[in-house]
Amino acid sequence: MMEVAKDLTFFRLVILDEKVYMEKYNGAFQKRGVFIIWGILQLLKVYLRKVLDLELMLKCGDWRIKASEYGKRKGKKKVSSLFHYCTSDDTLDIVFSDWSF
Repeated sequence: MMEVAKDLTFFRLVILDEKVYMEKYNGAFQKRGVFIIWGILQLLKVYLRKVLDLELMLKCGDWRIKASEYGKRKGKKKVSSLFHYCTSDDTLDIVFSDWSF
C-alpha cells in the first residue's frame, strides 16, 4: 500500500530511534513542501523524544484520494491513508495542518 501511495504523495517521513528520515517523491504546489517540512522539524525539536517510531506519508496538494478509486473492494488498488490538507466522507485522507499561510 505504501508503494502505491508513492505516486500520490509528496514525501514519506520515518522516525526511527529518534532519527528522522525523509524520502521525497513528487513536487508540491508553490512552497507548501518547504513549509510542511519546516513545521514538522519545529514540532520534532520540541517533541522528538516523545514521538514513537512511525512512518507516514504526506500530500501537499488539494485533490483527495477517493475511497471509490483506492478502496477495499476487490480488484481496486489499495493505498495507505495519507496525511493531507483536506478530506471528506468519501476519501481516505487524514487531515494535517497547512503551515504555508
